[in-house]
Amino acid sequence: MIEDNEDLGLNVLFGGDYQDEYYETLRAEDGYMQALHRIMTWEDEYDDDPAMGVETLDLSGLGLKTLPPLPDGVRILNCSNNLLETLGEDYDSLPSTIIMLDCGNNRLTALPDPLPPYLYTLDCEDNKLTRLPAVLPHTITRLYADRNQITELPAVLPENLEMLSVDENLLTELPEALPATLRVLYASKNRLTHLPAVLPRGLTSLMVSHNQITEFTEFPPDIDHLYLCKNPAPGPLPPLPPALKRLTVCSLGIKALPALPPRLEMLRASENKLTSLPTLPATVTDICVGHNYLTSLPLPLPPNLVVLAAVWNRLGHLPDPEEFPKTITTFWFDGNALPNEEEGESLEEYLAHVKRLFAKYRARITKRTEAIFEEMMALTWHPDRLARLIEQHGNSMQWNHEEQAYVPGFDFTMMNEIF
Repeated sequence: MIEDNEDLGLNVLFGGDYQDEYYETLRAEDGYMQALHRIMTWEDEYDDDPAMGVETLDLSGLGLKTLPPLPDGVRILNCSNNLLETLGEDYDSLPSTIIMLDCGNNRLTALPDPLPPYLYTLDCEDNKLTRLPAVLPHTITRLYADRNQITELPAVLPENLEMLSVDENLLTELPEALPATLRVLYASKNRLTHLPAVLPRGLTSLMVSHNQITEFTEFPPDIDHLYLCKNPAPGPLPPLPPALKRLTVCSLGIKALPALPPRLEMLRASENKLTSLPTLPATVTDICVGHNYLTSLPLPLPPNLVVLAAVWNRLGHLPDPEEFPKTITTFWFDGNALPNEEEGESLEEYLAHVKRLFAKYRARITKRTEAIFEEMMALTWHPDRLARLIEQHGNSMQWNHEEQAYVPGFDFTMMNEIF
């Protein structure tokens, strides 16, 4: 029986799990030797001149199952994309000099505790971590732990933390007191039921889509990116931050939007229960509000609008072509109540309206395409360059590949040299 054969090498001949394990072991052994070679090279360069700033040790993508002993002096360690299940159980396993650690895309179930004391960037994405060390170095400013199995974060996060990214974990809540220094918080695709009562005032980007949050209370004033999609929070939403530029609130079940801030550039509010939209700021360039109950669009439309998607609503009229901004290039109105027969609009009138709309933008696109072509030609085609090319290759004799001889005339197969 193959299953009873203890010779791993023989089992390779028959394929199956043993073969995968065998090749994985071979790769790990080869990777370990490569890692030792990289460490020796690093030590030689570091010993030659420590002041030259040889700080990075790259052990990524070697198929390592264990880390070799690491030299002192390493400040940036990249051991990502391996098969590591541990970085060591104690502090001594990692040099105390490390300030940046990338151990992403491994098989880690835990991190060394404690971590190096001066660490300021930790990337442990794509592992099997269920928790982080209870006490993280206070120096950490950027923490990436996406796509793990973390169920809770330390009650106290580093006091200097600016970036926290924990997408796709098993978190049910965030620490109630987040660091005042936090600027970016990504916690989408978890199991959060609520946000901390008070978010850091300096927060500029908040992404908590695909959770179980039932209510949003107050947003910090400096947020410019806000992503709240797919939460069972039917609203109403609190006032939006005045600095907001990008708002994504799809699939919340909300019936109305609050007043839109004056700097807004992108509005994504599809799959809700909206019956109308508030006044659109002049700065908006991208609007996606499909699958709602809209019966009309607010006019005037923003002057720099590029994308307008309002599919599957209850729109009875399209804006006149003259009411569309000249900048718009993409628009969708499928699945609406068009034409509006209740108000006497015939199919012929509707089609004529749409034809005018498309003709107008086809002409604009054609004109812009021609302008782009002229701009490219102006940048690349210069008579002086053509004259130099003719002079360089000769105006009377050129090599003919078919006849395998020089023949009179300029060989225009060389035209690609002009560009």
